[in-house]
Amino acid sequence: MKRIIIYKSKTGFSKQYAEMLGEIIKTEIISDKEAKKLKLERDCEIVLVASVFAGMIPYYSKIKKMFSNKIIVLAVGLTLDDGNYANTIKSQMNISDPIFYARGGVNYEKLGFLPRAMLKKISGINESQSFVSKDNIKELLDYLGV
Repeated sequence: MKRIIIYKSKTGFSKQYAEMLGEIIKTEIISDKEAKKLKLERDCEIVLVASVFAGMIPYYSKIKKMFSNKIIVLAVGLTLDDGNYANTIKSQMNISDPIFYARGGVNYEKLGFLPRAMLKKISGINESQSFVSKDNIKELLDYLGV
């Protein structure tokens, strides 16, 4: 079965994970903007790499409507994972597709004033930093058989 990675990234962490996955599983990576023009075969599997915002993955619903293919979700966020965060997102959004979570980071330079101020207050992280690591996607790689 053919696989394709579609990513939506505002601050760059989802893109980093998409590129890392693409290298490991040797498949095509495309941005959300390119996905709009995409025509996929029905048996093509989509690995969606997108950010979590307030416990939701806003881009998931759009991809689900655009494509009827099997979707595997890698949610990327700042939250420390207790091992159950992916299930929390899955339940909140009523997602039936497999979902995995990876901690991304924070890039204050790419955020507007209000989101930057809110995130600093909520997270306690006062400077940009990345938590992107291959270790964070081990469970997804195991699922993909890599």
